[in-house]
Amino acid sequence: MFSFLRDWRRRRILRKKAIDEAVFQEALGLVPLLEDLEPDELGRLRDLATLFLAATSFEGVRDFEVTDVMRVVVALQACLPVLELGLGAYHRVRTVLLYPDRYRSTIKRVNEDGTVEEDGSWRAGEAWDFGAIVLSWEDVLEGARDPEDGYNVVLHEFAHQLDKLDDAYDGRPPVLPGMDAEAWERDFAAELEALQEAVSKRRRRRKAEPLIDPYGAESPEEFFAVLTETFFEMPIDLRQEHPKLYEHLRTFFRQDPAARLERHVERRKKRPEI
Repeated sequence: MFSFLRDWRRRRILRKKAIDEAVFQEALGLVPLLEDLEPDELGRLRDLATLFLAATSFEGVRDFEVTDVMRVVVALQACLPVLELGLGAYHRVRTVLLYPDRYRSTIKRVNEDGTVEEDGSWRAGEAWDFGAIVLSWEDVLEGARDPEDGYNVVLHEFAHQLDKLDDAYDGRPPVLPGMDAEAWERDFAAELEALQEAVSKRRRRRKAEPLIDPYGAESPEEFFAVLTETFFEMPIDLRQEHPKLYEHLRTFFRQDPAARLERHVERRKKRPEI
Protein backbone atom coordinates (compact mmCIF):
# COMPACT_ATOMS: atom_id res chain seq x y z
CA MET A 1 0.00 0.00 0.00
CA PHE A 2 2.68 2.51 1.06
CA SER A 3 4.96 1.61 -1.86
CA PHE A 4 2.03 2.15 -4.23
CA LEU A 5 1.44 5.62 -2.77
CA ARG A 6 5.15 6.47 -3.04
CA ASP A 7 5.24 5.36 -6.68
CA TRP A 8 2.06 7.31 -7.43
CA ARG A 9 3.47 10.45 -5.81
CA ARG A 10 6.76 10.03 -7.69
CA ARG A 11 5.01 9.69 -11.05
CA ARG A 12 2.83 12.69 -10.26
CA ILE A 13 5.85 14.88 -9.44
CA LEU A 14 7.69 13.79 -12.58
CA ARG A 15 4.60 14.62 -14.64
CA LYS A 16 3.53 17.85 -12.94
CA LYS A 17 6.97 19.34 -12.21
CA ALA A 18 9.00 18.12 -15.16
CA ILE A 19 12.07 20.21 -15.94
CA ASP A 20 11.47 22.43 -18.96
CA GLU A 21 13.37 21.04 -21.96
CA ALA A 22 15.04 24.35 -22.84
CA VAL A 23 16.15 24.81 -19.22
CA PHE A 24 17.42 21.23 -19.08
CA GLN A 25 19.47 21.62 -22.27
CA GLU A 26 20.96 24.93 -21.13
CA ALA A 27 21.91 23.39 -17.78
CA LEU A 28 23.48 20.38 -19.51
CA GLY A 29 25.61 22.73 -21.56
CA LEU A 30 27.06 24.13 -18.33
CA VAL A 31 27.95 20.69 -16.91
CA PRO A 32 30.13 18.88 -19.49
CA LEU A 33 30.86 16.14 -16.93
CA LEU A 34 27.45 14.69 -17.73
CA GLU A 35 28.39 14.07 -21.36
CA ASP A 36 29.92 10.75 -20.23
CA LEU A 37 26.55 9.37 -19.14
CA GLU A 38 24.68 6.78 -21.17
CA PRO A 39 21.23 7.93 -22.38
CA ASP A 40 19.41 5.80 -19.80
CA GLU A 41 21.65 7.15 -17.02
CA LEU A 42 20.97 10.72 -18.10
CA GLY A 43 17.25 10.02 -18.12
CA ARG A 44 17.36 8.62 -14.59
CA LEU A 45 19.51 11.54 -13.46
CA ARG A 46 16.97 13.97 -14.88
CA ASP A 47 14.20 12.22 -12.93
CA LEU A 48 16.25 12.34 -9.72
CA ALA A 49 16.95 16.04 -10.26
CA THR A 50 13.22 16.67 -10.79
CA LEU A 51 12.36 14.92 -7.52
CA PHE A 52 15.20 16.69 -5.72
CA LEU A 53 13.97 20.10 -6.90
CA ALA A 54 10.43 19.28 -5.79
CA ALA A 55 11.67 18.51 -2.25
CA THR A 56 14.30 21.23 -1.87
CA SER A 57 13.97 25.01 -1.62
CA PHE A 58 16.55 27.27 -3.24
CA GLU A 59 17.19 30.68 -1.76
CA GLY A 60 19.46 33.47 -2.99
CA VAL A 61 21.58 35.35 -0.47
CA ARG A 62 22.40 39.08 -0.73
CA ASP A 63 19.33 39.56 -2.97
CA PHE A 64 20.85 37.09 -5.44
CA GLU A 65 18.24 36.01 -7.99
CA VAL A 66 18.21 32.24 -8.43
CA THR A 67 17.03 31.12 -11.87
CA ASP A 68 15.61 27.79 -12.98
CA VAL A 69 18.82 27.03 -14.86
CA MET A 70 20.85 27.56 -11.67
CA ARG A 71 18.60 25.18 -9.76
CA VAL A 72 18.92 22.50 -12.42
CA VAL A 73 22.71 22.90 -12.69
CA VAL A 74 23.03 22.31 -8.94
CA ALA A 75 20.45 19.51 -8.86
CA LEU A 76 22.04 17.52 -11.71
CA GLN A 77 25.46 17.60 -10.08
CA ALA A 78 24.08 16.89 -6.61
CA CYS A 79 22.18 13.84 -7.87
CA LEU A 80 25.08 12.31 -9.80
CA PRO A 81 26.63 10.64 -6.70
CA VAL A 82 23.25 9.15 -5.73
CA LEU A 83 22.30 7.97 -9.20
CA GLU A 84 22.32 4.38 -7.92
CA LEU A 85 21.90 5.07 -4.19
CA GLY A 86 18.65 7.01 -4.52
CA LEU A 87 17.46 10.33 -3.12
CA GLY A 88 16.91 8.83 0.31
CA ALA A 89 20.60 9.46 0.89
CA TYR A 90 19.79 13.19 0.96
CA HIS A 91 16.85 12.95 3.33
CA ARG A 92 18.38 15.65 5.54
CA VAL A 93 18.73 18.21 2.75
CA ARG A 94 15.92 20.74 2.76
CA THR A 95 17.48 23.99 1.52
CA VAL A 96 20.18 25.17 -0.85
CA LEU A 97 21.47 28.69 -0.21
CA LEU A 98 23.18 30.33 -3.17
CA TYR A 99 25.60 33.23 -2.82
CA PRO A 100 26.64 35.03 -6.01
CA ASP A 101 30.32 34.38 -5.22
CA ARG A 102 32.59 33.39 -2.34
CA TYR A 103 31.38 34.52 1.06
CA ARG A 104 32.92 35.06 4.45
CA SER A 105 31.91 32.57 7.11
CA THR A 106 32.51 33.42 10.77
CA ILE A 107 32.63 30.78 13.49
CA LYS A 108 32.36 31.83 17.13
CA ARG A 109 34.12 29.81 19.82
CA VAL A 110 33.68 30.23 23.58
CA ASN A 111 36.96 29.71 25.43
CA GLU A 112 37.26 28.13 28.87
CA ASP A 113 37.58 31.57 30.45
CA GLY A 114 34.28 32.63 28.88
CA THR A 115 35.76 34.90 26.21
CA VAL A 116 34.39 34.65 22.67
CA GLU A 117 36.76 34.15 19.78
CA GLU A 118 35.78 34.60 16.12
CA ASP A 119 37.39 32.76 13.22
CA GLY A 120 36.50 33.94 9.72
CA SER A 121 37.35 32.52 6.30
CA TRP A 122 36.26 32.87 2.69
CA ARG A 123 34.30 29.87 1.48
CA ALA A 124 32.98 28.30 -1.72
CA GLY A 125 30.47 26.11 0.11
CA GLU A 126 29.36 24.48 3.35
CA ALA A 127 27.17 21.59 4.48
CA TRP A 128 25.22 22.46 7.61
CA ASP A 129 24.02 19.90 10.14
CA PHE A 130 20.36 20.95 9.97
CA GLY A 131 19.78 20.24 6.28
CA ALA A 132 21.15 23.25 4.40
CA ILE A 133 23.80 23.31 1.69
CA VAL A 134 25.50 26.65 1.06
CA LEU A 135 27.15 27.27 -2.31
CA SER A 136 28.88 30.06 -4.17
CA TRP A 137 27.33 30.20 -7.66
CA GLU A 138 30.62 31.46 -9.09
CA ASP A 139 32.32 28.31 -7.75
CA VAL A 140 29.47 26.08 -8.91
CA LEU A 141 30.08 27.34 -12.44
CA GLU A 142 33.86 27.09 -12.12
CA GLY A 143 33.64 23.53 -10.81
CA ALA A 144 31.24 22.47 -13.55
CA ARG A 145 33.16 24.19 -16.36
CA ASP A 146 36.16 21.85 -16.31
CA PRO A 147 35.08 18.22 -15.77
CA GLU A 148 38.67 16.98 -15.44
CA ASP A 149 40.25 19.26 -12.84
CA GLY A 150 39.06 17.39 -9.74
CA TYR A 151 37.32 20.50 -8.37
CA ASN A 152 33.54 20.51 -7.98
CA VAL A 153 32.02 22.28 -5.00
CA VAL A 154 28.58 20.66 -5.47
CA LEU A 155 30.01 17.13 -5.39
CA HIS A 156 32.15 18.12 -2.40
CA GLU A 157 29.39 19.54 -0.21
CA PHE A 158 26.89 16.83 -1.03
CA ALA A 159 29.54 14.21 -0.24
CA HIS A 160 29.46 15.58 3.31
CA GLN A 161 25.75 14.71 3.42
CA LEU A 162 26.55 11.13 2.42
CA ASP A 163 29.26 11.03 5.09
CA LYS A 164 26.67 12.11 7.67
CA LEU A 165 24.29 9.23 6.83
CA ASP A 166 25.61 7.39 9.88
CA ASP A 167 25.14 10.56 11.98
CA ALA A 168 28.83 11.54 12.06
CA TYR A 169 31.10 13.66 9.90
CA ASP A 170 34.09 11.34 10.03
CA GLY A 171 34.92 10.38 6.45
CA ARG A 172 33.24 7.01 6.93
CA PRO A 173 29.82 6.78 5.31
CA PRO A 174 27.68 3.75 6.20
CA VAL A 175 28.90 0.36 5.03
CA LEU A 176 26.65 -0.86 2.21
CA PRO A 177 26.22 -4.43 0.93
CA GLY A 178 29.33 -5.60 -0.88
CA MET A 179 31.67 -3.32 1.06
CA ASP A 180 34.47 -4.61 3.30
CA ALA A 181 34.34 -2.40 6.38
CA GLU A 182 37.75 -3.42 7.70
CA ALA A 183 39.45 -2.91 4.33
CA TRP A 184 37.69 0.46 3.96
CA GLU A 185 38.98 1.64 7.35
CA ARG A 186 42.49 0.32 6.74
CA ASP A 187 42.93 1.63 3.20
CA PHE A 188 41.36 5.04 3.81
CA ALA A 189 43.47 5.60 6.92
CA ALA A 190 46.66 4.60 5.08
CA GLU A 191 45.85 6.77 2.06
CA LEU A 192 44.96 9.77 4.21
CA GLU A 193 48.24 9.44 6.07
CA ALA A 194 50.08 9.16 2.74
CA LEU A 195 48.39 12.31 1.45
CA GLN A 196 49.25 14.22 4.64
CA GLU A 197 52.87 13.14 4.26
CA ALA A 198 52.90 14.11 0.56
CA VAL A 199 51.48 17.54 1.38
CA SER A 200 54.08 18.01 4.12
CA LYS A 201 56.93 17.05 1.77
CA ARG A 202 55.59 19.33 -0.94
CA ARG A 203 55.58 22.28 1.44
CA ARG A 204 59.13 21.55 2.59
CA ARG A 205 60.71 20.57 -0.71
CA ARG A 206 58.40 21.98 -3.37
CA LYS A 207 57.42 18.55 -4.60
CA ALA A 208 54.80 18.10 -7.32
CA GLU A 209 51.20 18.41 -6.13
CA PRO A 210 49.53 15.02 -5.53
CA LEU A 211 46.54 13.88 -7.60
CA ILE A 212 44.20 14.17 -4.63
CA ASP A 213 43.62 17.81 -3.65
CA PRO A 214 45.80 18.71 -0.62
CA TYR A 215 42.70 20.06 1.13
CA GLY A 216 41.76 16.43 1.69
CA ALA A 217 44.65 16.14 4.14
CA GLU A 218 42.81 18.44 6.58
CA SER A 219 40.65 15.71 8.12
CA PRO A 220 38.96 12.37 7.35
CA GLU A 221 35.70 14.10 6.39
CA GLU A 222 37.44 16.45 3.96
CA PHE A 223 39.40 13.51 2.58
CA PHE A 224 36.17 11.70 1.69
CA ALA A 225 34.64 14.83 0.13
CA VAL A 226 37.75 15.55 -1.95
CA LEU A 227 37.94 11.90 -3.00
CA THR A 228 34.35 12.12 -4.23
CA GLU A 229 35.31 15.04 -6.47
CA THR A 230 38.31 13.11 -7.80
CA PHE A 231 36.32 9.91 -8.28
CA PHE A 232 33.79 11.55 -10.57
CA GLU A 233 36.03 14.10 -12.32
CA MET A 234 39.37 12.25 -12.63
CA PRO A 235 38.33 8.60 -12.38
CA ILE A 236 40.93 7.06 -14.68
CA ASP A 237 43.79 8.82 -12.88
CA LEU A 238 42.39 7.81 -9.47
CA ARG A 239 41.98 4.20 -10.58
CA GLN A 240 45.57 4.15 -11.84
CA GLU A 241 47.26 5.90 -8.90
CA HIS A 242 45.02 4.74 -6.03
CA PRO A 243 43.33 1.50 -7.15
CA LYS A 244 42.19 0.48 -3.66
CA LEU A 245 40.50 3.81 -3.05
CA TYR A 246 38.87 3.69 -6.45
CA GLU A 247 37.49 0.20 -5.84
CA HIS A 248 36.06 1.18 -2.44
CA LEU A 249 34.35 4.22 -3.94
CA ARG A 250 33.11 2.24 -6.94
CA THR A 251 31.50 -0.23 -4.54
CA PHE A 252 30.01 2.52 -2.35
CA PHE A 253 28.57 4.67 -5.14
CA ARG A 254 27.72 1.63 -7.29
CA GLN A 255 29.13 3.47 -10.27
CA ASP A 256 32.24 3.06 -12.42
CA PRO A 257 33.01 6.52 -13.83
CA ALA A 258 36.38 5.40 -15.23
CA ALA A 259 34.72 2.78 -17.42
CA ARG A 260 31.99 5.29 -18.29
CA LEU A 261 34.59 7.84 -19.40
CA GLU A 262 36.46 5.23 -21.45
CA ARG A 263 33.25 4.31 -23.27
CA HIS A 264 32.58 7.97 -23.96
CA VAL A 265 36.08 8.48 -25.38
CA GLU A 266 35.64 5.43 -27.64
CA ARG A 267 32.30 6.75 -28.92
CA ARG A 268 33.90 10.08 -29.78
CA LYS A 269 36.67 8.33 -31.71
CA LYS A 270 34.11 6.49 -33.82
CA ARG A 271 32.14 9.59 -34.75
CA PRO A 272 32.57 10.54 -38.40
CA GLU A 273 34.37 13.81 -39.01
CA ILE A 274 32.25 16.57 -40.50
